[in-house]
Amino acid sequence: MEVFTRFGGTIEPRVQAQLTRGTRLRAVLRQNQYAPMRLAEEVALVLAVQEGLLDELKPGEVASFRASLARARERGAGEVLRKVETTGKLDEADKAALLAVLRELAASQIADNV
Repeated sequence: MEVFTRFGGTIEPRVQAQLTRGTRLRAVLRQNQYAPMRLAEEVALVLAVQEGLLDELKPGEVASFRASLARARERGAGEVLRKVETTGKLDEADKAALLAVLRELAASQIADNV
């Protein structure tokens, strides 16, 4: 669909929002060679995109959100992220706790970029 829009096709706002979210998701998951992300970080980032927490950020600003994810460990998500690393699972209670921290990070990131 993204290729179709390059040829001058008109798209609906809903479709444009989907394409932009896809661009953010690709930016979030982009990894440097020989420096893979940890599983818990990937889970947190995908959750942030899935919940729409990064929708107000420009795709180019997503990398700085990724870099700030280390602060999530300091803000109380450390135990949740360790649990994801060791078990590979994210239960509802942990998801809610992680989302609360991610919301704070996203809000501060959006405020910094305004």
